[in-house]
Amino acid sequence: LLLFIQNFGKISLHLKNPDRIFMISNVKEINAYVKRRFLISFLFSLLIQIILWFILLPLLNKIIGINLSIIILMSQLILKTYFLIKEKNNILKNGINWNYALNYEFKRAGRIRNFLNFFTDVPDNNIVKPTQKNDWIKVFLFKDKGEHSLYWDLYVNHLVRSKKYLSNIVLTVIVSGIVIFAFGNVFAAILMVLLTQISIVYQIKTIYNQYDNNAMIQLHKISQRKKINDFASIAMRILSLVTFVLIIVSSFSFNSNISIFVILSAIITMFLIVKGLVPRMVKNET
Repeated sequence: LLLFIQNFGKISLHLKNPDRIFMISNVKEINAYVKRRFLISFLFSLLIQIILWFILLPLLNKIIGINLSIIILMSQLILKTYFLIKEKNNILKNGINWNYALNYEFKRAGRIRNFLNFFTDVPDNNIVKPTQKNDWIKVFLFKDKGEHSLYWDLYVNHLVRSKKYLSNIVLTVIVSGIVIFAFGNVFAAILMVLLTQISIVYQIKTIYNQYDNNAMIQLHKISQRKKINDFASIAMRILSLVTFVLIIVSSFSFNSNISIFVILSAIITMFLIVKGLVPRMVKNET
């Protein structure tokens, strides 16, 4: 949670590419604007830090003691302030470093969109360059034996090569694993597994209608049932791996009898989500 919270409170510049043309002669005004945004971001980070202290201090006090807890939380604030100052200096390098500033704002806005995608569909008009470095995941998790349609290949490539989906899924699993391990409560574990499964399905459903206007899709005339089955099969493979990881985490938190109960609950909820929720969810998208 401490590492996750570091992503909030970045300097919100709200700059776009045309600004470098229209604001080229107003260097002093831009400098003053960036400094104001830095001050607002610092105060926002300070507010988040104070809220975080009230939430985490009692828990940390029981685990590591009050003195070490205060040191950790103060270190968090110092590090956050240091990185904000460093980012401000990089933005204002040689007047204003437009390439750095625009790229910085692009990433900041992208992080907010990714966070909001946990709860709702957020339109993303920015172009994210795909990467092939994660193609090994296709061989490991999405190996196709020829029984799937073209939708399968398009969905898999989109999920694997887009940084957005993989990073969100990994972050969701990490946060859920930490909560399960920290609370050590069987009902909290079952609830977190269920919420994680639903959250991941909700995140990836945005690609369902992504390729309906694809030329090859139009040519092959693939049925709606085949499309739903391919998407549900992909969701099943992702949730199987995620559920397996969370079950491993649960096994370190509970004894064998309780772990079996958590395992059975996780498997049942996974099948209910894939066989029941996913088809209903994607039908509403059509």
